[in-house]
Amino acid sequence: MQDRSSRGAAPIRRKGLTYWLRRVTLVLVSANIALGIAGALYQSIATALDGRRLPPPGQLIDVGGHKLHLNCTGAGTPTVILEAGLGGGSSIWAIIQPEITKVTRVCSYDRAGSGWSDPGPL
Repeated sequence: MQDRSSRGAAPIRRKGLTYWLRRVTLVLVSANIALGIAGALYQSIATALDGRRLPPPGQLIDVGGHKLHLNCTGAGTPTVILEAGLGGGSSIWAIIQPEITKVTRVCSYDRAGSGWSDPGPL
């Protein structure tokens, strides 16, 4: 009986560590890309559904071709302007705005691209 190498068959080649590291890296990178795409798709769908389900509490004002959300309540002077930081929207003031309204006029707004405001031109 002859062994494999003498019959002309190719010898069994073992795959090294580098092969498996490349394979695992490719799978992890592909999974991260797929999860990123799935997350972005979910976010855009959820945002569109929320926009239909939750109407803005204030009014949408046209400023140069896009609309900004402005919510003014109360009366008197001075007018207090509430501005949300860290990319938050005007809804962050939902508890505070009614309290200030008892004393004077108060307005909160959404910056372009946040809350109920349209994205800006840039």
